[in-house]
Amino acid sequence: MNMLLLAVSLLEEPTTAFVNVNVVPMDRDRVLSDQTVVIRGGKIVQLGGSDRVKAPAGATVVNGTGKFLMPGLAEMHAHIPPGPQVPDSVIERVLGLFVLNGVTTVRGMLGDPRHLPYRERAARGEILSPLIYTSSPSLNGNSMTNGAKAVDSVRKYRQVGYDFMKVHPGIRRSVFDSIVTVAEQVGIRFAGHVPLDVGIERALEAKFWSIDHLDGFMEGLDPASSGRRFSGEEAGFFGLGRVMQADESRIAMLAAKAKASGVWMVPTETLMRHVVGDFNVEEMRQWPEMRYWSKAGIDAWAQQTNGMRSGGRRRNNEHATSTSARNSSRDFTRAGSVSCSGRMPPRSGTFPASRSAASWPTSSTPG
Repeated sequence: MNMLLLAVSLLEEPTTAFVNVNVVPMDRDRVLSDQTVVIRGGKIVQLGGSDRVKAPAGATVVNGTGKFLMPGLAEMHAHIPPGPQVPDSVIERVLGLFVLNGVTTVRGMLGDPRHLPYRERAARGEILSPLIYTSSPSLNGNSMTNGAKAVDSVRKYRQVGYDFMKVHPGIRRSVFDSIVTVAEQVGIRFAGHVPLDVGIERALEAKFWSIDHLDGFMEGLDPASSGRRFSGEEAGFFGLGRVMQADESRIAMLAAKAKASGVWMVPTETLMRHVVGDFNVEEMRQWPEMRYWSKAGIDAWAQQTNGMRSGGRRRNNEHATSTSARNSSRDFTRAGSVSCSGRMPPRSGTFPASRSAASWPTSSTPG
């Protein structure tokens, strides 16, 4: 009787068959041509050549002739719009644009209480959305002013149900140490930035879940970092102020420590490219994918980006230093650190659709 019920339930599950499609399996560098892929109940149950595998009776058939089918992308540094002032329609549009551009999982790095119910609705399939992993609201120098407040926040964020905590700049070393201790006790991970008072070697020792933007590494390549902490002015935009003092022979050492600690890297390389790279803001405004966002949102992003470039963060040599930073990102990977892709949408209007695997430039307050 149980087997009969199981068989009936399987038959009732929705089935979709992609036929005559080219499959990019991502197990190695290859393409499987002219395939049929059968999906039932949200799982791939059959894959094979179209001459051998046929669409089951009653399945929804998608003709994939001339098209490619690949695993969904994971956006490891997403910004789902936060704050009570953001309309539900904007959040839902952002989530939908992720899916429509092939992003089936996002890690929200700018957490907000409103994101928790969206996470649950997405998991139940009630809205067009990727699977959501959401951070807590920001842990930063303004919100975490002392150890007691930090301990209370860590416990609260774990109890409420955030997937992990987001670390931003400005946290003092003693407060950070309190966060790490309690996070380990209650079982919640933390990820994001490396505060200057903490430094990259302590961050690796503390076992961040991930370090985003390779934050702290450029400062760590400066031999002077072993005996002191840099000011914000000295460090510059994600360490670009220390590029000319960087000792590349230290890359292997830091990469080995990151790997030994199990700390993942989310480079967000497009952050550098869009903010201090070659792209002109007016040129980016004309990209065809911009049509998916409001003019007001694009105007706000353009104003913020131009503000960054004219406000002292874009020095005469920042193009060269940002290129050096990108090369260091590549060298860290070659040296053995563990990396995963991450993109950086702007805060004033998140743009999941773009020419670079759902990546967009950041706002003036990178996250």
